[in-house]
Amino acid sequence: MRWEITGGEQVPAQAAALHEQARIAGGRGDYTRALTLLDQARALAPGWPYPAYDAAFTCLLQGDAAKAEALYAEVDTMAPRGFFTCKTTLDCLRRERAGELFPGFSRAYAPSNGWTQPGRRPTDFIRLSVVPPQELPTVEFGFPGPLRDQLVAAIVTGSKTTTTGLVADYEHAGEPLPHPGLRQAVIDSAGNPVAVIETTAARVIRLGDADLAHALGEGEGYTSVAEWRAGHERFWHSAQMRAALGDPGFTVDDDTLVVVQAFRLIEE
Repeated sequence: MRWEITGGEQVPAQAAALHEQARIAGGRGDYTRALTLLDQARALAPGWPYPAYDAAFTCLLQGDAAKAEALYAEVDTMAPRGFFTCKTTLDCLRRERAGELFPGFSRAYAPSNGWTQPGRRPTDFIRLSVVPPQELPTVEFGFPGPLRDQLVAAIVTGSKTTTTGLVADYEHAGEPLPHPGLRQAVIDSAGNPVAVIETTAARVIRLGDADLAHALGEGEGYTSVAEWRAGHERFWHSAQMRAALGDPGFTVDDDTLVVVQAFRLIEE
């Protein structure tokens, strides 16, 4: 096997200087400055893979997987025989987009390029393995007890594919809203992860705008929106839920904002 760096012939001195400045900026975590300098270097040397490669990696660190994938594809076209980790990372990004790898895999486990991420150790960038359920963010349905047991069982059997959460609950807990591609470990009443689900759709709506398809997907035997609404109001108005929200008088109405989420079972 013979390794080589291609596309670097007759690189303008200014482009090389801008590239070096960009690497310094990226190394200290100034990604915005790094991308600006890399764009300038790319404009001066459009056939040189290095600036595009480093721009792709910088976009990956920023969480812009789509832009990173496009730039890695550009590098792969310029250097089809391979350019550092381009082919590997491009493959990971494409598999991530196809749902074969969990969202964020490429960013979390990309090999270090001299850039840094706050709080990350160098070894974190080279641990290329699928994250087990114990390392995924967790999700709890209801409170521990019969209701959670019922909901978890419905998830495991595939009969529950939707769920509804209060925006107020997310805000009170300081948690981000779910988004498509999010994978979470489902926790049972004993606190153990028993399944992994992936969010396929999530949107914020008025409680009064929930539809029958969503109600049926809850997997709790509802046959109408009215039944679904009554069941959820009992839960949201319970002493446990009001205590969790820190609001003993909490109530919902048609204008209450809720997150309607659809998901699929990945593994159990």
